[in-house]
Amino acid sequence: ELFQDECEARGGTYKGDNVPCDNHTCAEQGACCLPDGTCEELFQDECEARGGTYKGDNVPCDADTCAPPTGACCLPGGDDCDENVCDNGKPKSLTFLYTGSDCRNPDNNNDQDGEFTCSDDWNSDPIPVNPVRIRVTSKRDPFDRYGKVWFDGTVYVGQEFTASAANAGQSRLYSDTYITIIDRNNYCKTYQCIHIDTSCCEELRLNDVFGSVKLVAFTTETGYSADADDCNAGGGCEELSEEECEARGGTYNGDGTECTDDTCVEPCDILCPPDVEACAACGECSVDDLDLGRPTLDGDCDGAVITNDAPDEFPIGVTIVTWTVTVGNRTSTCTQKVTVDGTICGMKWYDKDVDGVKDSNEGGINGWRIELRDANGNLVQKVYTKTIDCKEGRYEFCCVAPGTYTVLEVMPNNDWVATTPTSYTVTVGDGSCDLKRDFGNVCLGGGCARTIGYWGNSQGKSKINDGGSANPELSMLRALNLRKSDGAHFDPTGVDSFQSWLRGANATNMAYMLSAQLSAMALNVEGGYVSENDVVYAPGVGNRGPGNHFITIADLMAAADRAPGDGLGADGYTPSGDPNRAVQELRKNALDAANNNEAFVNREPCCFQSPY
Repeated sequence: ELFQDECEARGGTYKGDNVPCDNHTCAEQGACCLPDGTCEELFQDECEARGGTYKGDNVPCDADTCAPPTGACCLPGGDDCDENVCDNGKPKSLTFLYTGSDCRNPDNNNDQDGEFTCSDDWNSDPIPVNPVRIRVTSKRDPFDRYGKVWFDGTVYVGQEFTASAANAGQSRLYSDTYITIIDRNNYCKTYQCIHIDTSCCEELRLNDVFGSVKLVAFTTETGYSADADDCNAGGGCEELSEEECEARGGTYNGDGTECTDDTCVEPCDILCPPDVEACAACGECSVDDLDLGRPTLDGDCDGAVITNDAPDEFPIGVTIVTWTVTVGNRTSTCTQKVTVDGTICGMKWYDKDVDGVKDSNEGGINGWRIELRDANGNLVQKVYTKTIDCKEGRYEFCCVAPGTYTVLEVMPNNDWVATTPTSYTVTVGDGSCDLKRDFGNVCLGGGCARTIGYWGNSQGKSKINDGGSANPELSMLRALNLRKSDGAHFDPTGVDSFQSWLRGANATNMAYMLSAQLSAMALNVEGGYVSENDVVYAPGVGNRGPGNHFITIADLMAAADRAPGDGLGADGYTPSGDPNRAVQELRKNALDAANNNEAFVNREPCCFQSPY
């Protein structure tokens, strides 16, 4: 509080003599827009205390000061406009579009509930003649002499017609309006009868569909008129307040938004084709030329461009394909899942040379059981080998989902042995393309060998003496490192002494028993019962094939006779505990099985029962 000259000297504004300083003394007032939409000129703190919006010091209240904010409003138009006739008075005239549909028209859409009725007097869709005669009256019987005729004329499909009260000298239509579709060349032939409530007890809206007619325009007794083509100026965008927008049935886009070319454009939505499942072929890890189908579009899609990011080849596993539709600068996307399963396959062949490798002269075996098991050992599928693409012994496990599996063979009986692994671990997916697994096998048995029992009896004696003398056979036997029970060398000089030695063989000294089996096999070869090139199954003492489980007769006899360190020539006494006893026993077992025709590899597959 100062004297006036002091106030002015300091650049202030003097408020008058005896005016005290308080909260508003030096404040300015301005327009305040209150929550109820009115405007008052208040101090800022007063405005805010009443929940208003302060427009600024010295801003006056005028007509536009507190006008609500505006924004882009998307207005309905055309088929989206559903203005109610009865909101503007009783109907004076109704304009319909004739479509020719039957009463089952799937587009029937109106709010007349049970008041709307429609009946067809023919059994086809659409109405079978064009044009037709349409008569709109106030009575159910279109030719009732007491009824008012609102319209009577010829109408084509796609043509509009107007039922007007003025045609009968009335100011408005009566409460019930009947539309009858008639054959224009035979007035006794009626195709459709439609009843509409025009009393305004039920709603009657633009674009309502009643059987074969659609309401597209109206006027009321108050003089109000509306046309679906002109409703909201055909739709589109106007910048309005939120209240105005909602009152006109629009969608408000927010304060301050502006109308642009794309503001109210209906989006073009894309619906992806169904998910796809496929199987890679045997030996393949992907699928190409896969038909993904076509997406469907909905909305304003003129000029739409559809693309996707599908690869040229779909690998085993799941691939997500994104489809994109582009219309101008608008895009919409959807995703489609493509699942590719793998095919585990291979063949079962007869490995006659027991080398574990499929050779061109080795054929497949049909009827062999192959199983597929999951990571927990559960059986997933079982198949039997068969001829596929003119090739025998093939199997396939088709459409196997990504994961880790075991594929294994099942032997039909104990006559068969494997020349390859009998099971494999296979991983489907994760970029793996190695899904082929083959199985090689041979069957044992056959052969024409004779046992030590044969060579120790009279038949064997006769065979040794064939040709009139046993000297060649005895000379051959003396060339071997045959042993006695005490480990001493045995060099037979006569058939009787040989047979006596043979019949007395036992395994107390394993070298003695090995010698007996070796001598029998030597006589089998000399007698033509066995070829030195024949292959036998000899696990532990073989020298060929996977795991060295196989050996020729020649190699087996040579190893038994003169293998360094543990052959009969090196160690003739191998009782229990001798370090060479075990290997000599394995050779003895192999020769014993061969002499009994249990270990020979057959040159061709053996017969077996299938399925098993």
